[in-house]
Amino acid sequence: MMHRGLSDEYKSVYLALGEVVQTRRAKGISPPRVAVISDIGKDLDDLTALVVLAELHRLQVIELVGVVTNLHPAAKRARLARGALDKMSLRDIPVGIGSQGIPPEDEASKIHKENHYEFGYCDFLAAENDRIEDGSSLLHNIFSNAIKDKCKVKLLLISSLMDIAEFSSKFPGLLTKDSLDHVHIQGAYSVDPQTNYTTPLKAGANNKYHFKAATVWHDFMNLNDIPSTVWGKAAAFATPISVDFFQELSKDGHDIGRYLKRIHWHQERHFYTSCGHQDTRFASFMNEEWYLINKTSWTPSSSYKRDVVGNYLLNPEGKQIRTNHPASADEAFALLDKCTLYDALAALGVAGDDVVKKLGVVNEETVKWEILHRVVGIERIPGVEGDLEKNLKAVEESPAIPGVNGRKMATAIKALMKGGLLFAK
Repeated sequence: MMHRGLSDEYKSVYLALGEVVQTRRAKGISPPRVAVISDIGKDLDDLTALVVLAELHRLQVIELVGVVTNLHPAAKRARLARGALDKMSLRDIPVGIGSQGIPPEDEASKIHKENHYEFGYCDFLAAENDRIEDGSSLLHNIFSNAIKDKCKVKLLLISSLMDIAEFSSKFPGLLTKDSLDHVHIQGAYSVDPQTNYTTPLKAGANNKYHFKAATVWHDFMNLNDIPSTVWGKAAAFATPISVDFFQELSKDGHDIGRYLKRIHWHQERHFYTSCGHQDTRFASFMNEEWYLINKTSWTPSSSYKRDVVGNYLLNPEGKQIRTNHPASADEAFALLDKCTLYDALAALGVAGDDVVKKLGVVNEETVKWEILHRVVGIERIPGVEGDLEKNLKAVEESPAIPGVNGRKMATAIKALMKGGLLFAK
């Protein structure tokens, strides 16, 4: 059932999903159960992913069986998830509080510092302990029920891998081929062509929170032959979603749409400002030039060259230059023309291979699909730090491979978000 306010382009997404559902029913296939571990609120893409999942659930493309939130403050993130699900009329989907997302020994110095925009503009936070449970207990219930019901669960991991690593170590018998169907990860890993084993990469932000936990989880997947798909940055950057889309959602009148519009400006301003200082960047390569190239309409002067180590832009002498550079965060934000919704891609992917193929959102010419571990979005191969000539050559010889049909992916994500919020209003 689709909302009449959707465009023909968006309606085509709903019609395609309807065909998938009908085909599954004819074959006696139930919607896949999906469990999510998310740091909702840290960035707006986690909430966009939850909106996509909620609409897929309403359409009976998936059965969303639980959401666990981690990263400090995990309890407040659970309240955000609970409130958002309630706003989308999904009061029966359980929400659990997970971990702080980082090693206990790092909590004093590296714990995530809550930014005001994360919750300060949200008017639908659930009350404390309002139908919110322990995250590990929730995962235990989900997989115990799967074994009892003789069905499988798909995992969507779009935050620190600490919770799933600890759960797999404590309850390995609950995560088997009989209960765990497929794992979708937003992040980065490599696949050894000889062993077919995955290795987490520190380039993935969600791996960096607790890299030892990421390694533990990948070792578990490898030893148990658990199939997975990783959705990388290159795929998200190739999915064009205009900032105007959030204004459109806000005008539609749903509280979540208004919230997304409000926090988008504050989040991007904070992000750009933090890019200007080495000690506040999320990663060393995320400088102001990286932000401008990937998120705005800013065009660098012709003397700029890209250094693949950190994606710095360099002049021919190998020094950073700042010609025609925005003078302030306000000027940079005025050039902002696209939003990168990393987690929303993985949320659509977890709906199933039949959905992905029906919508045509993955480029199967560049993504090996019929294998155990699939990589959607391949970054550039790193060059040699400090060697400009080799770095520039690496860029030419190893361009990023998005792995997605960006326009189709963007259309599907926007259709589900808009349709879901219109229907829930």
